[in-house]
Amino acid sequence: MRAQDIEISPISKLSICQHDTVYIPYTVSAPFPSGNIFTAEMSDAAGSFAAPTVVGSKAATGSSYIVCTIPKSITAATGYAIRIASSALPVYSSNTTPPLSIRPVSAISIVTNSPLCATDTLHFKANTVPRPDTIKWYFPNGMVVSGQLVDEWRDVPDYAGMTMAVSTLAGCKDTAYTTVTVKPAPDTAAITSNSPLCEGDTLKLAATPPAGALPVFKWYGQGGFTTTLQNPEVPNVPLSYSGEMIVYTVANGCRSFPAKHHITVMPRPQKPVATSNSPICEGENLNLDATDIPGARYIWHGPFGVEANFRNPSIPSLPVSATGNYIIIDSVGSCWNSDTIFAEIKAYPQKPVVSYEPACVGDTLRLHTGDNTPGIIYNWMGPNGYRQVMQHPEIYNASTANNGKYIVYAANGRCVTWGDNTDVAITPSPDVPVAGNNGPVTEGDLLRLNASSTTPGVSYSWTGPNNFSSNEPNTDVGFAEIYNAGTYIVTVTKDGCSASAITNVVVNAGITKNDFKLYPSPNNGTFTIAAHLEMNQAMPLEIVNAAGQSVYKAEINSDNRKLLHTIDLKDRLAGGVYYIKIKMDGRTWKRPFTVVR
Repeated sequence: MRAQDIEISPISKLSICQHDTVYIPYTVSAPFPSGNIFTAEMSDAAGSFAAPTVVGSKAATGSSYIVCTIPKSITAATGYAIRIASSALPVYSSNTTPPLSIRPVSAISIVTNSPLCATDTLHFKANTVPRPDTIKWYFPNGMVVSGQLVDEWRDVPDYAGMTMAVSTLAGCKDTAYTTVTVKPAPDTAAITSNSPLCEGDTLKLAATPPAGALPVFKWYGQGGFTTTLQNPEVPNVPLSYSGEMIVYTVANGCRSFPAKHHITVMPRPQKPVATSNSPICEGENLNLDATDIPGARYIWHGPFGVEANFRNPSIPSLPVSATGNYIIIDSVGSCWNSDTIFAEIKAYPQKPVVSYEPACVGDTLRLHTGDNTPGIIYNWMGPNGYRQVMQHPEIYNASTANNGKYIVYAANGRCVTWGDNTDVAITPSPDVPVAGNNGPVTEGDLLRLNASSTTPGVSYSWTGPNNFSSNEPNTDVGFAEIYNAGTYIVTVTKDGCSASAITNVVVNAGITKNDFKLYPSPNNGTFTIAAHLEMNQAMPLEIVNAAGQSVYKAEINSDNRKLLHTIDLKDRLAGGVYYIKIKMDGRTWKRPFTVVR
């Protein structure tokens, strides 16, 4: 033996599991220097120590043992050996262990949904490689369970703490640990509601939170109902909401145990369909009716204090003020339904006051009533089967055949008021007169008009150019001027009826060359100048007032050796005497004229 030699003593366990512990005893021939560390080295499966694996060590100078742990990474096989090396001196043990057999373990790890809340479901699962023969779970509450999957543990707080799972494969074991953290759940809320209620009502829910808590609320109910409001309301609630309503309080990421409340939604009775004999006239009976629904109770409400507690009341002698909405309510149990109908009580129209505008034959006969109430229909009747629906009808081209009695009635719906009648007499028009004149005349000739009528007792009225008028059947216009030419109308009138005729007057110009005329004079500032010329030319003209001041200047042109030009100074000349000067054919002409205002 060397001065310091190491010898491995016999070992009792030659078949070892991965991750297992084995004790390697050894002896030394002499103590090693202080600070020495003995290291246990394991060969590969072929027994080679070319790349040994350290499986244990011990600080010692003399004989002892080394606790060795076989790594999980070591491949399961036979032929492994262990030797011991010292650190203080380069010495290896003089022998190795007999060949060792490394058996595989089923490596285990734990999967869980920790951390979780006290109201959650706790899930455990063991992942193993390869699948073991057995798995055992050891829980903090002392319970031991076998199986790879442990699921849905509901008493969660009992499992808070350290949990161990042991995997065994052919006698080789592996162990995994996990810590379960359980967060406390908030307290449960209290629920109130307005149940029972009728379908179509508004469901009102309220949750009272635990004292001192400010949780979030989560509601779940029938018909897919869900909300996070503390006090939710559900309008127009359906029958499908009948059943259990649940609310959770949520705080610090955990929800409470559920609070439960039963909701009852009762069906509504059939909607009653309201009918009536509306519209009616004031003073008549209003007959109301509604759908006959078995087992239903009925109540009517209406304007003017109308109340009835049966299905088909008749309300007598109603005034116009009772017009409005009538509501029928049917109830079965504590649920009700309703319908509304509008009933109109129409007023009788005012008595129509009848009149007409006097008319002549050929005129338009206009009939009238004095009332003008909106919505009233007026029906007229008269001679020869005359019928008209209008407040103020008109008969065009009236004749004596339209004479007779006319009567009208006013209708507000079927509420009718008859009016008085009136006797209509169409006045005959006088015969159309015969009109004439002594034309054609030449400027300076005396112009005369004449008219006659076969109807005795008529009056005459003439109108014509240049504001001419006369009340004589035969009248003289005066010495003719160009402006006297045109259409003259004579009108004969008797008993307010008239007839007219026309006659056309022709006035020929009496102007010779260079004879300059201005007409009319007097005038209102608008007048015409005329002349015959030796040749076509441009002619300057000027108008001056009585003081010799120029008030207008222009240049005009002739056409076909004639001058005929109208000057319109109606709004520019004050009343008084003016002179017009014009140069034509090499000569200056001057004429006075008077403006009358």
